[in-house]
Amino acid sequence: MGIIVSKFGGSSTASASHLKRIERLVRASAARRCVVLSAPGIDGDHPEKVTAMLERCWDLRKCPAACESAVSAVVRRFDDICRGLDIPDMTQLAHRTIDRALSVSLPHTLSRGEYLCALVFARYTGLPMVDAADLIAFGSDGALGEDATHRNIRRLKDIEGPVIVPGFYGADPVGRIRILPRNGSDISGALIAAGLDADLYENWSDVPGLMTADPAIVPNARLIPHIGYRQMRALARAGAQVLHPACLDPVAMAGIPTRLRDTAHPDSFGTLIDERCERMIPCVAGQPDAYLPDGRPAAKVTVFGLPGDQVLDAAATLAPLGSIAGKDQTVIYFDQKQYKEALCHLHRELIEARLHK
Repeated sequence: MGIIVSKFGGSSTASASHLKRIERLVRASAARRCVVLSAPGIDGDHPEKVTAMLERCWDLRKCPAACESAVSAVVRRFDDICRGLDIPDMTQLAHRTIDRALSVSLPHTLSRGEYLCALVFARYTGLPMVDAADLIAFGSDGALGEDATHRNIRRLKDIEGPVIVPGFYGADPVGRIRILPRNGSDISGALIAAGLDADLYENWSDVPGLMTADPAIVPNARLIPHIGYRQMRALARAGAQVLHPACLDPVAMAGIPTRLRDTAHPDSFGTLIDERCERMIPCVAGQPDAYLPDGRPAAKVTVFGLPGDQVLDAAATLAPLGSIAGKDQTVIYFDQKQYKEALCHLHRELIEARLHK
């Protein structure tokens, strides 16, 4: 394996113990040449994402006392991580960083979670950090500059060993911080993988991989070990939360496989997304807040890899409001109150039956 780009989501960077786990994974393979980090997310001791905390700081910026309290909460979060890693705290640096961002813009403020997380991890590991503002290029209109981004990323090959990069943001020609869509660290990692012509893009999170349905709704959802980019892209757009849709194009176009992996279970295979996997896998994805063309509220459930008539027959007892059958999928609109029941019913009657054949 030549070059692996590894992106770690907020659930993987939530605390010192999580970052220690990442450090072990990075050291375990010399092929992991670039590590892309999200801002610390939610875990058992922290019920809120750092990005949401920073957004509150911005909302309170005109109320000095309340804003100071919100900023201090973010600083304490990073100080807790530093203590757990046994490295000097970053109280003053973190405070100055956030205060300066609040005087600039909302994108600058929101990006500081990734920036500070990467800085902490670089100090803990002794590995070099490259600011995403020097890599991910935006135009003056805020659009992603793909050619400039590619040229910037190619320079990472000149750095010996693993390099740490914060996800989610970049900069425009005059140095203003611009951010990618929420969960944009997925996109950052994919862009870097494509720019480095990596052999593999790893996307680490707190889930085992792509499931046949949302496991929070469908208890017997099953892991899908292999899937093609075409179906994965369709699933992401249909509501599957495991990957941001925009992160698939850079690696798919470059022919780079993506592997979804669970940080807590690094020995598990996860899900490999590869352009060579063209078989449609039976699975369902849902969006609870959707609307019919006539404006009526509904929930949209998309079923993949099964003939449309099977889907409609099996779902008939749920009295869908309406349905549209496509070539590789069937989209069914249900009353929103039936959303969870619809997902479970379709999975039980159709997906499980197909997978057990």
